[in-house]
Amino acid sequence: MYKMKKKFRFPSDKGRNYYCILFEGLFNTLGTDVLGMTTIVPLFLAEFGASLTLIGSLSSMQSILHGITPLLAGGFIAAAVSKKSLSLLLNGISRGAILLIPFLLLLRFPDSVIVGAFFMVMLLYFCFQSMSGIIWNHLLGDCVTGRQRGQLVGTLFAISGFITFISSNLVKIIRDSPELDRWTKYGIIFGLAGILLTSSVLCFIPLREEPVGASPKEERNVKVYLSELFRCFRNRDFNWLLITNCLSHTSSMINTFIYLYAQNFLRLPSTQVSTLLVIQTLGVIAGGFSTGRVSSRFGCKRMLIFAESLGLLVPVCSLTAMHTQFPFFTMCAGGNVFAVRPVYVVQILVIVLTLVSASRLRLIVYPETQTK
Repeated sequence: MYKMKKKFRFPSDKGRNYYCILFEGLFNTLGTDVLGMTTIVPLFLAEFGASLTLIGSLSSMQSILHGITPLLAGGFIAAAVSKKSLSLLLNGISRGAILLIPFLLLLRFPDSVIVGAFFMVMLLYFCFQSMSGIIWNHLLGDCVTGRQRGQLVGTLFAISGFITFISSNLVKIIRDSPELDRWTKYGIIFGLAGILLTSSVLCFIPLREEPVGASPKEERNVKVYLSELFRCFRNRDFNWLLITNCLSHTSSMINTFIYLYAQNFLRLPSTQVSTLLVIQTLGVIAGGFSTGRVSSRFGCKRMLIFAESLGLLVPVCSLTAMHTQFPFFTMCAGGNVFAVRPVYVVQILVIVLTLVSASRLRLIVYPETQTK
């Protein structure tokens, strides 16, 4: 009897937290892949009458909000007593709101209403999603032991590659189905994305958060916090990492128009455009498997330079596709290269932790705490 109890005992808080954070990351990754901000969304908006200007502005707003929101909200997130409750609130609102889109699609609302509602939902999602990344990192540090953090992130990246491959094939099957009209196709895709993203929120409910006391009032003061943000620019490492991240986000916006370019200018059939989604996933898997080995051998800095340099091949392949008899294969090469490149951008976080220690980061944000 004792052996049976021991065999089926509940995991400890740290073990439970490990799986809560892992499955939240997996469901979030799968939902984000099905949603396809740089793949499905541009095709969806173009099919429902949105202009290239509107599609580009949505991509620009995503980059702007992902840059500004963490900068403004980072200190207040750190000062929150319960990061878990904050995550459940923000993600519950933003990820749950995505379910409004399939509802409008299945009820056959006018195209202008669908595009307008989609734009507003995405702005809310971008704003809260950028904050949820900060909260996830806080919970990873507070609720998972240091020995398990690397294992968790490695497992997440390894499984995410296969998850992305499955999701891209699923989206391809739905888009290529001749029996489904455009409302039903995108209703199924966005409905599935909304369900997966909402499920990721539920994974945090069993999470056991370490109790943290409320931070001093002065750290939550808006004027003090905003004035001290400018002191970060006195740090050389901070400036270089900021420039690198800005350039990387700007180049990533190109991917939004790759599929529209293939569909509208190269006149590739819908089945080949759907296949490009799967091909790009292979690049993500290749990048996920090779990132650890390459960075450990050549270092994060050289790896980042190499990875960002690969981005130059994307416009080369796109322009070459206009003057070749095999545009599909040329676009496959460009999409695959572009998929490999963003995987390495994650290593910026490794450089941050290597060059700037936790205590030094504390002094950058709150210099008045420095002891002489």
